[in-house]
Amino acid sequence: MRTNTRRGAGLVLKFSLLMIILVILIVAGVAVPLMLQMIPREQRMLAEGLRNRAGILLESVASRAAEPIRTGVSGYVAVSAFPAEKSAMPGEALSMTISGPGDPERPGVPANEDPVDRDYLWATNDPSLAATTFEIAQQQVSDARLDRTKVAVIARSVNDAAAAKLRGMPDDAAAIEKALQAVAADEGSGHTGSVLDFDPDHLESTYLFYRPLVTRDQEGNYFAGLVRLTVTTDVVRGQVTEAMNTMVTTTGLVALIAVAMGVVGAIILANIAITPIGRLVKAVSAIRDTEDKSELKEIPVGARDEIGTLAETVNEMTAGLVSAAIAEKEMLVGRAIQKQFLPLEIATDGEKGSTGGVKTSDIDLYAFYEGAAKVSGDYFDWQKLDDRYYAIMKCDVSGHGVEAAFIMVEVATLFLRWCREWKGRLADLARIRDTKEQERVRQELLRLDTLVYTINDMIFDRGFEKKFAAFMMCLYDTKSGLVTMCPAGDNKMYYFDRSRGCMETRKIPSGGPAAGQFAKKYLDEKKIGYPGIEQQLDPGDVLVLFTDGFQEARRQFRNAAGAIVKCDAPGLKEHEDHLGTHEFNNDYEEMNVGRILGVFDAFFGKGVYRLERNHLPQPEELVFDFSGCSDSLEEAVLALVAVERVYRTYRDPQTGPKDRITLERKVDQYLRKHFKQYEKYFNQQESVEQPGEYVTISNVKEDIQEDDLTVVLLRRQ
Repeated sequence: MRTNTRRGAGLVLKFSLLMIILVILIVAGVAVPLMLQMIPREQRMLAEGLRNRAGILLESVASRAAEPIRTGVSGYVAVSAFPAEKSAMPGEALSMTISGPGDPERPGVPANEDPVDRDYLWATNDPSLAATTFEIAQQQVSDARLDRTKVAVIARSVNDAAAAKLRGMPDDAAAIEKALQAVAADEGSGHTGSVLDFDPDHLESTYLFYRPLVTRDQEGNYFAGLVRLTVTTDVVRGQVTEAMNTMVTTTGLVALIAVAMGVVGAIILANIAITPIGRLVKAVSAIRDTEDKSELKEIPVGARDEIGTLAETVNEMTAGLVSAAIAEKEMLVGRAIQKQFLPLEIATDGEKGSTGGVKTSDIDLYAFYEGAAKVSGDYFDWQKLDDRYYAIMKCDVSGHGVEAAFIMVEVATLFLRWCREWKGRLADLARIRDTKEQERVRQELLRLDTLVYTINDMIFDRGFEKKFAAFMMCLYDTKSGLVTMCPAGDNKMYYFDRSRGCMETRKIPSGGPAAGQFAKKYLDEKKIGYPGIEQQLDPGDVLVLFTDGFQEARRQFRNAAGAIVKCDAPGLKEHEDHLGTHEFNNDYEEMNVGRILGVFDAFFGKGVYRLERNHLPQPEELVFDFSGCSDSLEEAVLALVAVERVYRTYRDPQTGPKDRITLERKVDQYLRKHFKQYEKYFNQQESVEQPGEYVTISNVKEDIQEDDLTVVLLRRQ
């Protein structure tokens, strides 16, 4: 239950994080574009308002100050009051300055004043200009932002424009005055400007707005002076910042509310999902922990959504596991039944093991069998026919599974029937009086091809597609040591020659095809038969029979990281042989006959065998010391089995305690005694004992056993 609670909390956290991320992305996706649009728009609107307010204030002051300035000295007092009107723009208008014509009666002012030189200080509240006491209409305005040259340009432009508009007016004082007011308004507005250029999208900290005073004096000049207004954009920028902060605050509040709602929804959604998922976890844990999968039950989830669909899928998988478990039980029963046909010893658990043999004063036989699948096609047996002869069969049916096992059982049945009939014919021989007939019957008893043809016809007539049996049928004469063999599909025989102290290979050029490939009629027409061969065994010689499961045992090529790689030996072409164990560009190599013969050479010679594996990321040493072995065929068989097992064994950087292999106890004990690197490969952790004849070793991996393994040794006493 603690496990389920932890997983539920994890799911809530994941859903909550997902909701938070989604809400933040959605809110940000909506709010950020809005802010990017609204903030510049807000700034532009506020800036335009600032410019409009400045323009209105300038227009108001300019329209009212023009008349007092035109009246001369009497207008000083009235004009001096106008700068205070900057209060109409509190916080924005910094100062206002009004300039006009100089007073020619005052010292420092030219008597004959220039018509455009009308930029004498009349009134101001600019601290930089009013820092000291000044004389009205006597001091020239000194402002670098709008110097006298720029003012002169404005003055000439105003005079020229106004004169042009009023030229040709009738000599009517009222009409002229009305027209002058219109011209004053137009030219005042037309020559209004700012320093710096006012851009609502890119505001500077301060601006100087100006507007000319337009009237008409007695000399016919229209430019009477300037109104300067210095403003700051701090208020506007503060309002923009405040608006931005308000939007950010509002967006954050909305996001927090949405996140809170999302988290609540995530918790509800997670809890809705956790209950059926918890049932699924419990059921899947039961699948994992149940040893006998046939006892598994359906998951009562009850949901009708995707989780319910998942539960149905798991239930279907469970049903498949139950069916597979039942089938596996049946296959195990089939495997046990299949082993009943083999001369294997009974293990301590009451079942047949993997080895068996017979040893008397005139014969020594020992064998090993391990199927790759639950049921398989390898078969071997020996039968004592009389006090002199033994019949020995070693057979390998192609493929695995039920079909191969079925053929194997039929081969075993035919072999046993042939042995019974042989004994019957031998009994009949004693009743025959004619010596020629006795010899004919005796020769018939030595013929093995009749059984081979019978097996061939049986497999061919069954009609199994691509099924055949490669086998060696032997008749061993314990008195003379002569082995008569009839091979079907085997083209070589192997034996240990004691006199020479090494393994020998004998080719069988006349060996017939594997049984079941062709009908007997075809074999007769092509004159393809199953002729027998003979091999004389001297005392101590050992006949070695094995199926191709040993020579075709595979190990994958792997790099230092444990990944499977291919042979890339330089100088080779596609499918070209490399080292006699594999082809170029293959990702595996086979054990091959050379290694098998090498094992037996080392064993029978009481020597050392060094197992070489190719394309390794790092050099290794795999040494088997057989110097302390006895002469028993059991140890000889175990030598080959042990080397084959080590051949497929490996460790890589990902190997851990959960990686395990199962060894037969007697093989494990043999490896402990004779494999020098046992501690490195098979003793990384304490072995996990299993009931019966097997032991499980952790922290080690092995490549798959692709085929059945069968080896039979016969030694002449």
